[in-house]
Amino acid sequence: MVGQRHAHLLRLANLGVMAGLRDDQIESEIRSNGGTPLLSEAEVRSAVRKSRGSTQPLTLRPGTTWAGRPAQRQPNPLGLGATTYVHQMISIGEGSTFETLASASPIMIPDVPVNQAALFLETMFAPHEFVFCGWMSPVRGMEGSVSPASDRVQYFLRDRIDVTPLFTCNPLTGKEGLTKDGKPSRRCAACVASYRYCLIEFDAPPLSLQCAFWGGVIASRTLPLRSLVYSGGKSIHGLVEVGCQDAASWMQTTNTLFFAVANPLAKKEHQADRACRTPERLTRLPGAERPDTGKVQSLLWLAPRVAAAGAPTTAPTGGSTPTRTDHPDAPAHALGTSGTVKSTCCRDCWNWQPNGVLHGCTAGVTIRPSPDFAGVCNSFKSVLF
Repeated sequence: MVGQRHAHLLRLANLGVMAGLRDDQIESEIRSNGGTPLLSEAEVRSAVRKSRGSTQPLTLRPGTTWAGRPAQRQPNPLGLGATTYVHQMISIGEGSTFETLASASPIMIPDVPVNQAALFLETMFAPHEFVFCGWMSPVRGMEGSVSPASDRVQYFLRDRIDVTPLFTCNPLTGKEGLTKDGKPSRRCAACVASYRYCLIEFDAPPLSLQCAFWGGVIASRTLPLRSLVYSGGKSIHGLVEVGCQDAASWMQTTNTLFFAVANPLAKKEHQADRACRTPERLTRLPGAERPDTGKVQSLLWLAPRVAAAGAPTTAPTGGSTPTRTDHPDAPAHALGTSGTVKSTCCRDCWNWQPNGVLHGCTAGVTIRPSPDFAGVCNSFKSVLF
């Protein structure tokens, strides 16, 4: 099917593995029946490798049929409301716009695009952390460089170099690694140094509903949101700070996160793009102009990054923009002496509350009389907004 072959590639590879075929047989059959232009050997081989790691061959006995795998129970990150989480956030944030999101930003957003790019990088990354910044060339493919965040900020502010439209959402090692196809690269999954941020992006709903969703997230504080960037096209890109230690915990945490924002039982237009789950994901850097639309990728909302020990990082200076001390949604009891919002979060249910109580999940139930016990469970961690 023209335009749909890649969507079915992994499914076909799964069927080949279940049928007991060898890898070379699966690759040969898929490529010979894949239409034109031919699917590349590398992408077919990559799909077969993924299938081989997650699918088992079937051993069918005479007179038996295979009814499929038993359904696996998925974790429930937001209680009984996980299925309708996106809908709930849209309802809470109804009426939100680009302007209201920017006005609610804990860090004031500068008007100059190049200052937005510098401020964003300074806030989201430490000066020494490596990040890829680049663009997609129609002739040469992906181009760009991996460099310390501080160097890139200096380029933007001192030399006024045009902002590149893409960047990797997580810090990189700065060293060369191998892609899944065995090719050397400095921005592949093997080069991820810190599994800090996960990208959440919607393609189906209109921008008005996306604004409402993120407005609801900000008002309810149910996700540790760190930034919102308008792509200059049809979507708003949100970076959520998951703070995982390694690839294994990344998979577990993003499984929980995407069960809320891309629940398979929710409406299709209420499901985020699951392809965004890769830690080396490229996303839109604010301050750049898109060559295809001519629109500027603008920074809509930005919060200070929280250090591992719970203390806020050094205030950014590149954008010359002060941090807000009058958070619009902060209850009085949640404000510290500096004006920042003190809060606690439960890593098991992803429900962030200003006072850390009545979050309704079963985490730490062994030391609590009931899931709604008005006390802090042992899964809560202090954070600053």
